[in-house]
Amino acid sequence: MSQAVRLPAAAPTIPAKPAGLRRLGLAVFAAAAALVFALQGALPSAPAAAEADRDLAAVWALSRTVLRDDAPARLVVRHAAELAAVPAELPALGDRLAAGLGLAAGELSRRADGGAAYTAAAEADGGTVTLRLLPMNERSVFVTVQYEAAEQAALRPARAWQAAAESALRAAGIRPAWSVQVQGELNAALTPDIAAARNDDSLGLGAFWRQLEDGLGAKPVERYTDAATESRSYRAPQFEASVLSGGRPIGFQAAVHRTTEGLWRVTVGTPVLTLEY
Repeated sequence: MSQAVRLPAAAPTIPAKPAGLRRLGLAVFAAAAALVFALQGALPSAPAAAEADRDLAAVWALSRTVLRDDAPARLVVRHAAELAAVPAELPALGDRLAAGLGLAAGELSRRADGGAAYTAAAEADGGTVTLRLLPMNERSVFVTVQYEAAEQAALRPARAWQAAAESALRAAGIRPAWSVQVQGELNAALTPDIAAARNDDSLGLGAFWRQLEDGLGAKPVERYTDAATESRSYRAPQFEASVLSGGRPIGFQAAVHRTTEGLWRVTVGTPVLTLEY
């Protein structure tokens, strides 16, 4: 799955408002990378720019049918892939990628295990852009480029950012592998049926799953349920991004989790979910 990186002297830049760099949760990043590799063939296939834009718009539209429309939704658009590079190249590689993405040069830090990590971040139109590089071994680096926003009007700036990031990554010799996730509060009209939950040992989320699957036009191929969470995975061939899980293609996932405050948190996305439910 690795790619050789050839970075040009100059690459298309993405305008971004200057912002102070921040230290991010490197342990969380490492865990997310490990989770991705734990799935068989789990790096997303890389759709073309128009198809990636279509996936983003489709996930957002579907999320609007199951989330509260009077509350902000968290939108995360992310490229994540392993690249062929040696750890010694991390600072230069990070700085070149950051420049192409319209970010100031980032920071090199040390993880608890002594390994290096590179992070650059800045405010962008309507959200935050973050670049992270983490050595996986002596010959490869795991790279994520992420846009995150939490407002009702997040779709338009997210689409513009993704299009510009697509061009910048391709100019750097990287084939983008996009994922899209939306997270928010459950639509009140889909409130769980407590009586049904008692009868069939579920969380009573039948109305939610019917609404989602009617819009998706697909039935689940994998399910998970515990005392506070239900999640389902779908083949969903209408989405270009996909992974293999247990030898089966997965193109869409959804999860509902009851928080300790009693709120129902919904997360939907393509091809798989990496946000905490």
